[in-house]
Amino acid sequence: MELLKEKNDKSFFLVCLKIGIGVLIYRGGIDLLSYLILPLASLMTGIAPDNAAILNSITYLYTAIVSVVAFLMGAVTLWIILRIGKRKNYQPTKWKPTFVPMAPFLIISTVALNFAMAEINAMLMALLSPNVNMSLELTTAGDISILEIALLLISTAVIPGIVEEIMFRGIILTNLSPYGKGMAIVTSALLFGLMHMNPSQFFYTTVMGLALGYIYVKTKSIWLCIIIHFTNNALGVIQQIIYQCNTTEKANVYMSIMMVVVALLGMVSIGVLLIARAVNRRKSPEEIGSFGRIYEPALSYEASPVTRAKKMLNFFSPSISLFTVIVFSSMLTTIAATFFLGIILGIMPDLLTTV
Repeated sequence: MELLKEKNDKSFFLVCLKIGIGVLIYRGGIDLLSYLILPLASLMTGIAPDNAAILNSITYLYTAIVSVVAFLMGAVTLWIILRIGKRKNYQPTKWKPTFVPMAPFLIISTVALNFAMAEINAMLMALLSPNVNMSLELTTAGDISILEIALLLISTAVIPGIVEEIMFRGIILTNLSPYGKGMAIVTSALLFGLMHMNPSQFFYTTVMGLALGYIYVKTKSIWLCIIIHFTNNALGVIQQIIYQCNTTEKANVYMSIMMVVVALLGMVSIGVLLIARAVNRRKSPEEIGSFGRIYEPALSYEASPVTRAKKMLNFFSPSISLFTVIVFSSMLTTIAATFFLGIILGIMPDLLTTV
């Protein structure tokens, strides 16, 4: 039994080590490709320096290429190294479409939750440095072409919705699940939040990761997670279009209406899900169907599971520890810069307009 326990501890550590390598390559790929492709993008923008539509289209296309290539670098590497060695607990991503009766309510409630967390995140950042405007609102109205909208949706909603869900839910969470579903949801969400390397996004992206992880574990539907992620980011695109096509005053009114509608629909959806859960508790697992599926650990692991303390210790393998240190260093630098900029603007409010 002691030998089996040691084997499971080592297996969990190796999985975390491999996941850390994959995430490092993914995040490093995004940064590296940004530096490599940026000069090319700058060269292309020289074709029509005064044409905003062309400049925006090039930017969106460039973002999409970086996201896809970086994902392929990280995901393919992780997929390969997870297959190295004899590990019986490996579980591939579930690609088969699964019917989830509560899918519409899960989509709406998760998006509404993320909107709420994003607002809280924005308020926290505002408290940190009230003199710095952290919003992405555009102060001037302008037209946006159909091509720009299409490329913006592809680069901001379609590609992140697919690649990030495959990476963090389909591969990372799936391969951590045999060692504990709760641990897998929390750690994959934490890595998802850290991956963005942005203090203004960390809080709500981590909460979003928790919700998506829970849904994936319960439904085993990567497609549902992709749809939720896409819907959330697509609404973000709509926000950007609203601010670009209207004056700030009008855009704020439209956004207020949009937030109220999302909040109301979210509360109704959460209510429906709570009622459905109460009803399902009275049913057997066979009656519940796809929404009641769970990951089952291997028999060898079930006989001698990794303790909670060992999970915490082994999760922070050298690769994940390095990734965490890099990300937190970057975020703390950003926070410090924002804080001191806020102090300077508080002392000299006209600084930016006079430079």
